[in-house]
Amino acid sequence: MGEALRVPQESSPPSWVGTALRPVPRPWGVRRAADDLVELVEVGKEFVSAAGGTIRALDGITLSVGAGSLCLVRGPSGSGKTTLLQLIAALKRPTRGRIRIDGCELTRLSEDRLAPLRRRAVGFVFQSPLLIPGASALANVMLPALPDPSWDGDLKPRARALLALVGLADRDREPVERLSGGERQRVGIARALLQDPRILLADEPTAHLDPEGSKEILDLLDEQRRGGRAVIVASHDPLLRESPRFDRVFDLRAGRVAAEERRR
Repeated sequence: MGEALRVPQESSPPSWVGTALRPVPRPWGVRRAADDLVELVEVGKEFVSAAGGTIRALDGITLSVGAGSLCLVRGPSGSGKTTLLQLIAALKRPTRGRIRIDGCELTRLSEDRLAPLRRRAVGFVFQSPLLIPGASALANVMLPALPDPSWDGDLKPRARALLALVGLADRDREPVERLSGGERQRVGIARALLQDPRILLADEPTAHLDPEGSKEILDLLDEQRRGGRAVIVASHDPLLRESPRFDRVFDLRAGRVAAEERRR
């Protein structure tokens, strides 16, 4: 699939980085690689039900994930896996507790300050890739940067390089509805990497794939971990649950971390 996009630790790009994959500037600064990129302390999330009651989706979640980690969050449907990823991605705000992403405490940021962090620090791979029908794979990869006024790079070379990274160099002009399920998910991964995030989240990325397609997606996620990103995958796919590639496994039950397994 090619070499993983590595995470620069200095302001100037390393020598191997070509123009197309030059690192994206980070307005909140760059942290040391040894620091935890994801930190949650006693995080809870509650929703109001249609009947007016309270639904406790997450309760007292405390965990941390560092650079170069590949972590699995597993648990049955309704255990809080998707909500957890949405909180880390700043797509939702916690009801209580603290969340730090790449050195910034999300709970203290206004929406204006949260928006650039959400766009640049975290890449999100959805269960269904949410691609735009009728648009090419290339156009779908470029989509996240189009509303960003701070983007000053050349989008097309970077997007093409990312499609090559995920093994779709010869499919960049193909309308996404003509791609297979595995190819569409790879387009989703390329899109999530466009802004060069240090954190990559994947919510059930193999849910609609056969075993071979699932293995290809796991290979890509593992490459990103080896490239220095913090990668967190939520899944109940048996292939992922049993994979020895994950450094840590969090078992989620009824919104709580019931068990944590450290494999490395």
